Amino acid sequence: MTELDVGIIGAGIAGLASGYYVKKEMGASKHISIFEKSDQMGGRLKTVKFKGESIDIGSQLISNADFKTMQFLQELNLNSNLERFEKTFISTFHKGKLTPVSFSSGFYHSLLKEEQQKIDKLKKELKILEKQYLEILSKSSDYTNLTFNEWCQEKIGDTPKVIDTILRAICFDDSTKLSALYGLTTLYIYLEDCFFFPQGMEIIIRTLINKMDSSGINIYPDSKINEICVRNNKIEDISIQKDGEKKSISVDNLISAIPAPDLVKLLPDTKLSRCLVKIDYNPCIFILLAVKKDLWEGTWGVVFDEDESPISLAIQHSNKHVKFHKSKGIIGVLLPRDFNLINKNDSDLYDITISNINRYFKLKESDVLDYKVYRWELGLPICSPEFHKLQEKIIEDSIEGLFLCGDYIGLPSQDGATESAEAVAKLLKNKLQKN
Repeated sequence: MTELDVGIIGAGIAGLASGYYVKKEMGASKHISIFEKSDQMGGRLKTVKFKGESIDIGSQLISNADFKTMQFLQELNLNSNLERFEKTFISTFHKGKLTPVSFSSGFYHSLLKEEQQKIDKLKKELKILEKQYLEILSKSSDYTNLTFNEWCQEKIGDTPKVIDTILRAICFDDSTKLSALYGLTTLYIYLEDCFFFPQGMEIIIRTLINKMDSSGINIYPDSKINEICVRNNKIEDISIQKDGEKKSISVDNLISAIPAPDLVKLLPDTKLSRCLVKIDYNPCIFILLAVKKDLWEGTWGVVFDEDESPISLAIQHSNKHVKFHKSKGIIGVLLPRDFNLINKNDSDLYDITISNINRYFKLKESDVLDYKVYRWELGLPICSPEFHKLQEKIIEDSIEGLFLCGDYIGLPSQDGATESAEAVAKLLKNKLQKN
């Protein structure tokens, strides 16, 4: 049986970042390996090539308020690669027309007059959050027990439709499900200046992989973990399958950086697995369309506020994220939250997308040159008040030697991934020092 000091399951941003931080905290003496079941690294940080363009179909923007991510990028010497994103290029489709959602004086400003008074009240609340952001995050019970919609009812009245629309596009769910903490934090983060990588977010993954290689951390793609063996509530070994061969690996410390439903499949029946199975995820479908014509002008993305439409967000893609190249361009269409769609074939999804786009803009099938469908069966965990309660239970029901990081630790975000990865490395270091 092979022996391993630290094993990491998952080579997304959380898994690779945890490898980086573990090596940083513990030095070169430990045997560390990362196992990824697919042949692709990066998880939801995924950049694809489509019609000569680098397109991010997962996370696309980084905010100045993503403090940990910005610090992490500085450590990786990637800050200079970032370009500022022009947020004035966002609109909402409301009552049959495009309405700009501008960012005046650092706060959301909507041209929807019937919502302006509520928007102004929300701006005041967000100013308070801006001053007390870290304190609120550390003492957040008032914000975790209410949905964003309930919080709005207490503070400003009904949730402004434009705000609910923006949350639906970013978080894959609406204000009736999301916690007040997650909704407010999301809005706060996107109030700040945002940036993107012109060559795609995969530059972060490539840089981390190079760091792993140079520091002696082994990464094994196409390595499927079949089982995590737990005895007396303590990790003993993992069963792995690679190149058609099965073997057991003895591991003292195991870091899981995979979604909760995937981890549950690997664990025996424990208090922790019974807790993890209750974490719900929303699926997400991202469709790229190569088109001959502009569907709209002067806006990068359009968010839709009609719940009966599966479309949440449509993005005009190019290497500058704003304009088409040579009068031909790419539209990215996001269809989150619908379990009935995730299992449909590509052709049906294409027909549904074209039909729904035509509710708002004229797009003939002859205008579409090509399309490509991408699916995220586990898009994002639903960050509801119940989600926060489960997070507390996860800590109580932990398994010795198993460390968790990723999308259900902290808040589901890029910052949450990097922050939880660093926290895991520090916990592991403290454990080994005590031993």
